[in-house]
Amino acid sequence: MDLIANSYPSPAENLAFEEFYFDRFERDTLRLWINPPSVIIGKHQCTLAEINYPFCEAEHIPILRRISGGGTVYHDHGNINFSFFRILDQDHKIDYGTNLEIIASALRHMGYEITINERFDIYYEEFKISGNAQHIKRRKALHHGTILYDSDEVTLRKSIAKPEATFESKAVQSVRSKIKNLRSVKDVGKAEDFMTHLQNELIKQGHQFKSVEAEKLTLSSLVIEKYANPDWNYGYGPKYRFEKSSNGWDVSLSVARGGDIERAEITFKGERQSELELNLRRLKHHPPVLTSYISSLNLLTEAKQNLIESLI
Repeated sequence: MDLIANSYPSPAENLAFEEFYFDRFERDTLRLWINPPSVIIGKHQCTLAEINYPFCEAEHIPILRRISGGGTVYHDHGNINFSFFRILDQDHKIDYGTNLEIIASALRHMGYEITINERFDIYYEEFKISGNAQHIKRRKALHHGTILYDSDEVTLRKSIAKPEATFESKAVQSVRSKIKNLRSVKDVGKAEDFMTHLQNELIKQGHQFKSVEAEKLTLSSLVIEKYANPDWNYGYGPKYRFEKSSNGWDVSLSVARGGDIERAEITFKGERQSELELNLRRLKHHPPVLTSYISSLNLLTEAKQNLIESLI
């Protein structure tokens, strides 16, 4: 299997490379990479139902949707990611166990006594240190996951804490688990040092290291058209119902697939806000869109902020 280790400066570029390489690879490949702080949503999830948006916004943590299913994860410079690009057999099934045993074997040789459970998550004792997800298209598969080495656990928990609002949908929901950083088990230096050790163990297994670069124009197009686009990051998920009461506001929204607000029922201190309801039905339930619209209203700054918080 080919082995590549490349990381881009932005989360959008890293996810764009995954899709770029997936569409073009011809040999089984394992990629190791590190992402800047970011929250990565599963393809079939409702974004706002999985994140603490006010916290992410305040901390400038970008929120992106990936092409694979599964739950929401937090990435940062202490989190190493692995991605298997596989040509599938005729049954079109991913061999999760074989893929994960490659990672597990390397980690064991590095001194970490880890196990793989029935859900194909990697554990150290009772703590989850790695989850994974997959994307299949034709006879190709992308199977990728995380390894917690020195991630900021406080930011991780806060960024993906469940929001105050109520969401009703058929979206995939994340499963929270107890976690642990492997650096607290055995310290081999910084995350980059850990990735180098992991890479060396994989080379010992017989995987062949090679260098790969994406075409800049193609990668930039994917970033602009998809991974930096709110329509993908917020709107792609299934339809849902949103309800929230905050700061005197009571909000109920029906949101279509794609993010369009189809119905809005809003009261402020018991008084119906008919004009606001009508105007919201012309918008998408995307934080940047709602923030821009509310900011244009003739309201006091505090009132604007309270309304924005009630809609997200």
